Amino acid sequence: MRVVIRRFHPVVGGMERQCAALCARLAAGGMDVEVWTRRIAPGAPPVERVDGYTVRRQRPGGVGRWGEYGGVGALAVRLVADRRRHDVVAVFGSGWLAVAAGLACRLTGRPWLLRPATAGDLTRFLDPSAAPTGTAAGRIARRVAPGPDWRRGVLRGADAVVAVSDEIAAEARGQGFDPGRVVAIANGVDTARIRPAGDAARQTARDALGLPGDALVVLFLGRLVARKGVLELVAAWRTLATASAGGAPAHRPAVLVIAGTGAGQRDSVAEALAAAVSDGAGGPRGPKAAVGDGAGGPRGGHPIRLVGAVDDPAAWLAASDVFVLPSHAEGLSNALLEAMAAGLAIVASDIPANRAALGSGDDTAWWHPPGDLDALADAIAAASGDATGRDRRGAAARARAVARFGLDGAAHRYAALLGALVERRPYVE
Repeated sequence: MRVVIRRFHPVVGGMERQCAALCARLAAGGMDVEVWTRRIAPGAPPVERVDGYTVRRQRPGGVGRWGEYGGVGALAVRLVADRRRHDVVAVFGSGWLAVAAGLACRLTGRPWLLRPATAGDLTRFLDPSAAPTGTAAGRIARRVAPGPDWRRGVLRGADAVVAVSDEIAAEARGQGFDPGRVVAIANGVDTARIRPAGDAARQTARDALGLPGDALVVLFLGRLVARKGVLELVAAWRTLATASAGGAPAHRPAVLVIAGTGAGQRDSVAEALAAAVSDGAGGPRGPKAAVGDGAGGPRGGHPIRLVGAVDDPAAWLAASDVFVLPSHAEGLSNALLEAMAAGLAIVASDIPANRAALGSGDDTAWWHPPGDLDALADAIAAASGDATGRDRRGAAARARAVARFGLDGAAHRYAALLGALVERRPYVE
């Protein structure tokens, strides 16, 4: 099997971690797996063996549009040239990379599946008004890129569309994809490896990460892009005050940990985030800086710590009390599933993807409307001040992750789907 993905390790995000975990499981089950991606990080090796599968990084690379478009062409050429080395292609993402892979598979007769990352990705790519603007590359792309009808025709040729949520499945059908080819496979999480931490394990993790043992630790884990709501999270954190919001007890300090990177993202807000944190504190900029927010958290200045990219979030999850995901849009957040598996109390934006993960009730999370800073601050304060509620909701979230989102189940469904595509037979779940 050939997996094509726009970014991969060492550029780390939820989709990359999910892809890596699935590839490792499929390889362990006897499947020959190769990941093809762009070589975004200059120091990344062109070929690497990881957890039983091979990663091949193609040039040209880089973060900008020229690197992206050039990388798309190179990947398409390699898919055609090396067609005898794979029986099926799985594409993670739904942009030009998917178009190139789809054309290559059309030429070679290989079956392929399309797995959009986030709700809205297909619509943005196939909507003429969503064409890139603001840069020379973007203006040229608007003039010369094939139109949305042509793109839609190529993507509709996918033998299967994997939807990680009902929202993405409905979007695919709305864009004219054959409903019979839309397959629901939710993301999975290794609930045996990621588990709730006891007091001793939590203290050990905090000691290793340099976090105060007596603090309430609130964690954000995800890409540093606008749709994740991370800038709003910083603004909301600054508005928290014990007297007005009933937040964390005055005798207990709190720290907000923001783990993630904007590397490889055209819409990165990493620099704006570092500036926002530094402006509030008068402290240093950049990742791994622990600085006070200077604007009145529950005790008038709880720190914000930016820790950059995290390859394995297990230690940060073990060290935390509350997980916050204020996204405006998601597919099915890998970080959220990991927080659920860890049994953390969760504050989440009330969007369909988060409800799909956590359920429709209030027993697994504190909810807030996306983009509502006051409601986000109130939800964090409510979680901070309710130890019993944190334990109860965390246990319910953990139980839901175990019951619905196991990694082995997801890998089994992918293996069955890929086998059906290779053998040209219907997929039966």
